[in-house]
Amino acid sequence: MTKMLNLITILVGITSLVSGVMCVLPHVMPHELMQYDHNAGRLWNTVTNMKMLPGVRHTLNYEVGVTARWHHFLQEHGNTALNNILADLNHYVQEVDRRDYNVGPRFRKFLSANSKAQVLPVSERGEQYVARRLVNAFADTWQQHHAAQQQAAWQAELDAIEHEESGGVMSGSEEEGDTATGPGQVVQAERSQRAGSASAGPSRRNQS
Repeated sequence: MTKMLNLITILVGITSLVSGVMCVLPHVMPHELMQYDHNAGRLWNTVTNMKMLPGVRHTLNYEVGVTARWHHFLQEHGNTALNNILADLNHYVQEVDRRDYNVGPRFRKFLSANSKAQVLPVSERGEQYVARRLVNAFADTWQQHHAAQQQAAWQAELDAIEHEESGGVMSGSEEEGDTATGPGQVVQAERSQRAGSASAGPSRRNQS
């Protein structure tokens, strides 16, 4: 009987352990280009090591990654990014985890225009998942902005080359036109002068 109880206890423990492993949220890794975005890197460190997410009310502090660009991201893109993250979290909970992290209301309140909180504590697993995803979304906007700047620079360079080439062709045409009409004008002037001399000759003889 004792052996049977021990066996049941072991089986329950193993089941709980396996269930716990299966219910762990996916580990959120830093954005692949975060090494080039130092602001996002400092924010990542603030979230993962200091366990807090700075908000719009937080004063600018380069050391923890709070910049004007971070404030702008939260104001312009924060709610959209949060909706996408919470949708992924809810899908994972329904399909795999089966536990309610209930982090949505806290993050929505924190990102609202009426929020006066400077930071949001993010020590729990679900909070870390959402906060890390927000920082990654911030880094992704930097990537898009950087790519747009590169595209604009390339386009400006192409436009400059095309403008230079078209200007060179026009200048060449104008020079050729001047060369072609120049001698023609001289010949025409000489002919006019000869015609005038010929018509004036008989008149002078008649007068004499």
